[in-house]
Amino acid sequence: MNSESLYFLEQTDFALRFARCDPRDLPLRINRVEEVSTINPAAVVEAARRVFPVTTTPLICALRPAGLRIEVGDANATAPSLEAAYRVAGGELPPAVAAMAVDTVNGGPNKTARWLTVSAPTTAFEAAREAVSGFDCKPTRCTSATTATAGALVASVSGPTVMLEIGARASHAILVTPAGILRTCPIGLTRDTILSSVQAELGLKSTEAAAQTFFNTDLNLADVGARIADRLADTVDADLARLVSDQPKPFSLYCGTLPVPQQWLIAAIARIFGLEVHVPDLPAWRAKANVTFGSSVVESKISPAWFGLLHAIHAQATATSAPVMWLPSWRTLALGNAIVDPIGRTPTAAPAPTPPAPAAPATPSVAAAPSRKATPPPTPAPTPAPRPAEKKPAPAPAEPARAATSVAYGSEPRPPARAGKSQSKALLIGIAAAVIVVAGGFILYSQQAQATRAATAKQQAEAQLKAEQARAREAEERAKREALARQKIELDAAQKLAQAESARAAAEKEAQVQAAARRANARGALVVTTEPAGAMVAVGDLPPRPSPATFADLKTGSHRIVVTSPTHETATTEGAVKENETTSVNVPLQRSTGTLEIASTPAGMNYELRPAAMLMVDPKQVRTGTTPAALPDVAPGDYTVTFSSPGWSAHTERVSVTRNENSRTSWVVSTGRVTINSQPQGATVKRKGVPVGTTPLTLTDVAPGAAEFEIAHANFDQPAAVSGVVEAGRTLALQAQFAASSRVFAAGEVDRQPEALNDKPIKVPYYLTLNKPQIELEFVVGRDGVARSFSVRSATEKDLARYSIPTVTGWKFRPALKDGKPVSARMLLTLRKFVVGE
Repeated sequence: MNSESLYFLEQTDFALRFARCDPRDLPLRINRVEEVSTINPAAVVEAARRVFPVTTTPLICALRPAGLRIEVGDANATAPSLEAAYRVAGGELPPAVAAMAVDTVNGGPNKTARWLTVSAPTTAFEAAREAVSGFDCKPTRCTSATTATAGALVASVSGPTVMLEIGARASHAILVTPAGILRTCPIGLTRDTILSSVQAELGLKSTEAAAQTFFNTDLNLADVGARIADRLADTVDADLARLVSDQPKPFSLYCGTLPVPQQWLIAAIARIFGLEVHVPDLPAWRAKANVTFGSSVVESKISPAWFGLLHAIHAQATATSAPVMWLPSWRTLALGNAIVDPIGRTPTAAPAPTPPAPAAPATPSVAAAPSRKATPPPTPAPTPAPRPAEKKPAPAPAEPARAATSVAYGSEPRPPARAGKSQSKALLIGIAAAVIVVAGGFILYSQQAQATRAATAKQQAEAQLKAEQARAREAEERAKREALARQKIELDAAQKLAQAESARAAAEKEAQVQAAARRANARGALVVTTEPAGAMVAVGDLPPRPSPATFADLKTGSHRIVVTSPTHETATTEGAVKENETTSVNVPLQRSTGTLEIASTPAGMNYELRPAAMLMVDPKQVRTGTTPAALPDVAPGDYTVTFSSPGWSAHTERVSVTRNENSRTSWVVSTGRVTINSQPQGATVKRKGVPVGTTPLTLTDVAPGAAEFEIAHANFDQPAAVSGVVEAGRTLALQAQFAASSRVFAAGEVDRQPEALNDKPIKVPYYLTLNKPQIELEFVVGRDGVARSFSVRSATEKDLARYSIPTVTGWKFRPALKDGKPVSARMLLTLRKFVVGE
């Protein structure tokens, strides 16, 4: 594989597709693609310049010459069959055609006795090559875009698919299946019929206007596409009927000849006939073909219409010495002469048919003489050229027939009754001589008539050949003139484009010079504000000013702005000054900070941080919390830290915070210890109403001074109180004693259980009475018969407690008895009676 880039071109009657590939490594990488409509010659030249180098570029071309013919035939399809096809088609018969053929199944040399044959007049093929050479390119190999696209479809379709090859004057439909090409036929869906439908549907004045509209990529014709396609439906319907008769019914449609922006027409036609638009699986093909794209932009330009050229790129870039499937080369084929296989097999001379034998019998030597002549048969094949003069029935055979009759009649005379042997012998000799003379005259006459007919046929064939050669030369000259005219148009367009580009560049340069001169003398103003205000602002080399700062009479352009502040970080930015305008720039400043650590022993003390030496302090500048604490964003300066805690005297420390450094302050407090116990243990200890633990309890880091505690136990109605004085560095031991009279007995410890003196129903909302409500309460009935210390053991609805406990609290109870004395005791009560009420 060549290490240089490969260049490819696909030509249709509507557009050109260009591609540049890098084959140095595998996978093959496609670096650039372009598709441009041929309606705009200047755009074609620009697209070619973007893809191809300036110097002459070797190019691989996939061509569709004008007047293309596409046929499927058996392996014996030869020059006479192509000639007959061109004669049946009518019009001028070209002296020679460019043709190629591939196997309909595998796209290579024939193995299935069926060919896909593609041909066009040699003049049209050479005109296509010359047009490609006009791009400063050198076509190194020319293949068929039709066979390349057909091969790509055979490899990608999953069922019968109609492939449309739409041209300017000739179009074809090809029935493609995964098993190969089944049939082709010419169709009436050409550029002229499409433009006529566009003209009629849009009410345009000419087909030129229709072409400009149809190929204009800035116009969206999708909304009228269905109506345009409907005008073409009858033509397409008849053509498809001929294509698929006695063949599998297709279910998808594909067209690679229309440009990508005009593919909406194929989609509209497919919808009319209930077909899908065939969209090849590009990722699957890319993985199988080992091909990548240079960028996502290149990949985004690839559409289903590119599939034929992609097949050609992959096949050519990875080709070995073996034949490249579906990509044969064009070969020249002279019509009317030798039989030439379209794929280049050895030509053989066409055998001359043997003329019919004379009507009268002849000797073997005389009858065999005409068969040795090389003169072709006098009867020409059907052709649109001038007919040869009609042959009149030759009189030669008739005369011998009459002579033979007379001879037969006179060969058996009745001899006289009295004749002798000598007379009979003379009579027989005379009869034989007459027969020989008559036969010789008949043979001579037949030979002269046959020679006359051969000469006449030769003259007619030579005249016809000269006429055909003259027409071919005229067509070739016309094609050359058209090619030269197109090249001149393209050259003129390129020159005009270059002149316009040169003028634009000169104007742009002059405008830039004038703008630069104006900017050199232009002035503007700059206003700089900061957050917070008051920072010093310096613009360029000018003296600093406090913000907000205004700098007038500055040159236009970008100016460097530097903002400094003792309490904030230095900030640098740019300000763009515009001519005769005032530009505002706001610079948010980041406060300079340090880190402050605040600690205490014991931990958990409250602190308050505020700036020192300030009589009036903004509340936002005061920070509070509990120790230990690390404050990472404290502004540099002096601060006071006040430590406090309930039961402790406040203490103040002074600390300085430095920018980008860690500072620390702490306070160590002398404390004492307190131990508290009770009998029984498990009592709750509270200090100033706040629970601090359960007995036995040891409290550390207790502030020196008086300390009072309240001890409560679940088995006693009344709490016990203990107190003492805490001394620094010493332990205060406290013991709680509960009054025996305040003890709460369990149900099994009393002689008589407490008893409710009333049993009034409890009022609850209606929804609590729906599901057999029930609640079980546990509480203490005191010696005074009052219930307290409620807890819920179980309940069908949790909201029952909200209504039951307040009601039971108001009930009167007979207290429990122990040793004949009322005591406090625990009681379990199950409530089931509830009434609706609030």
